[in-house]
Amino acid sequence: MGKLFNLKEWLTVADAARHLSIVFDEEVTEADVLRLALDGRLRLSVNFVNGAIARCGRVSEELGKKVTEEGYRPPPKDILLLSASVELVPLGRVTHIFGLWDLPMIGNEVKDIESRFQRLTGGPSVLLSDFDGIIVNSRDNELCQIQVAWIEGDSEVAESYIAADRLPLDAVLVVRTEALREFERHCNNAPLPTSRANVSDKLAKMNQASMKFWSNADRDDRGTHPDNATVAAWLVQQGFSPTLADKAATIIRPEWAPTGRKPEE
Repeated sequence: MGKLFNLKEWLTVADAARHLSIVFDEEVTEADVLRLALDGRLRLSVNFVNGAIARCGRVSEELGKKVTEEGYRPPPKDILLLSASVELVPLGRVTHIFGLWDLPMIGNEVKDIESRFQRLTGGPSVLLSDFDGIIVNSRDNELCQIQVAWIEGDSEVAESYIAADRLPLDAVLVVRTEALREFERHCNNAPLPTSRANVSDKLAKMNQASMKFWSNADRDDRGTHPDNATVAAWLVQQGFSPTLADKAATIIRPEWAPTGRKPEE
């Protein structure tokens, strides 16, 4: 997606799948994106387009860092504490939240995403729910439990609401562009620039070729080492001239990978 990708704060799940398909040069589906989130490899977020009703509170800086940055999922008894006892807004009141929030995957949002994944893959219905409701978190360690109305009454009285077991229908699942960069960096096992504005298309393709052909190579097994001709042929398909492709394939080849003919088996 080039320059436009760098200007966006988030992508829809469909656009995130298309972006990853380009990055990894293989088909990535919406179901794949959801599976990566369920497996703790990619952070999902949600955009409350029309807002949502919630009970909110803050967690300690230490626990908040674990939840938001390390993908920590507390055991069930601690989830109950998070959703029910963590310095919630004044007792008896609810609040409205809007915009972009992350999914910490510690409550029933896991079941919601699993249900969506099963629908996309033709799997069974997800019947079980957590009592902790849908939990979302902000960048400053605020946790909120999404609520739904269950009796008519004062819209500001918490007794009129119960914990939601799924995200609102008008809430849109998204992936932050920074979360995609974190995932790519993890897969590539190398630092990525925060912006592609200063990276040429040729260099980006060389980085892609390096990950495609060398990320799974075993330095002690020459049978896993691609030859330069194979890498160069792929680069030619990406728009390199044959001469430039040959030079690029040589540059990409790790120093520990011997050149020349592979030994006979």
